[in-house]
Amino acid sequence: MEWVRSQDWIADPFSLDHNTILIEVTAKCTSPTKVEVESLNDQEFREFLKSRNIGNEYVTNIIDKQKVNGKSFLSLNAETLERWEIPGGPAIEIENLIIEIQGGKRSFTGKVNIIVDNSNLLEQGRETMVKDSVKMKRLRINFEVLQALILNQRELDCSEIFCSYTSKSKNLDKFWAKLEYQNFVVHSIKQRSYTKREKKLDTTLVVRGMRILLRERAPGILAIVSGDADYVPLIHEALKEGWKVELWFWSLGFAEEYKKIVKFEKSLSVHYLDDELKDILYDATKRSL
Repeated sequence: MEWVRSQDWIADPFSLDHNTILIEVTAKCTSPTKVEVESLNDQEFREFLKSRNIGNEYVTNIIDKQKVNGKSFLSLNAETLERWEIPGGPAIEIENLIIEIQGGKRSFTGKVNIIVDNSNLLEQGRETMVKDSVKMKRLRINFEVLQALILNQRELDCSEIFCSYTSKSKNLDKFWAKLEYQNFVVHSIKQRSYTKREKKLDTTLVVRGMRILLRERAPGILAIVSGDADYVPLIHEALKEGWKVELWFWSLGFAEEYKKIVKFEKSLSVHYLDDELKDILYDATKRSL
């Protein structure tokens, strides 16, 4: 099989014989099938990438070094490309090409990405405890219990916690360090003062959520632990990209806007945590790190 660069054919059409031109026309007008790409050996695969003008010599050298062939190429994802230090532009081109070869279908993975608004969950958790006459001095969230509840034996992709602080605390530093050791990703955002609506944290969470949507080649489940309506744009974008979105929060403090959206979106679901309050929240004065 011969693959020819598009610009070569356009620049000098008379230098190619009739058969080669037919091959080029086919390559330009239709994408190779998944079976055809999987059958390519190393050399044929390199020629195929050159014909699609993917990246530059730096990118092709990385792919050569990783001994990628046609079959392994179709299994690449954004995380792998990032780990190999392939620049963003060529990485996006590779992802789009893989989707194109697979018929434009982005199969649903079923993997769960969890993002937690720690401050919002704690703040409304305190209000819920007052309503239920539960007393705790120094409130903490048991993220292991929360994660297990959300996953319900489903496969986890990533758990990310967003928290804010006004000043450093040794106890809190130990708390977050322990969570990171347990493979939670912790994002600490410094605030000048605690406010009811922490815009810096909200914005950071939305940006990170968008990066998850861009990072994953195929849609999965985005579990947002927050009742804050500031995440509506992220939810709309995730649904548009074929993701299922789950909202986990206390019934108290849950944004009215979410209640309206869920009536019309089949891929959006709401899960209240009230019944698990005493398992999710605990008093840090009675438990050591």
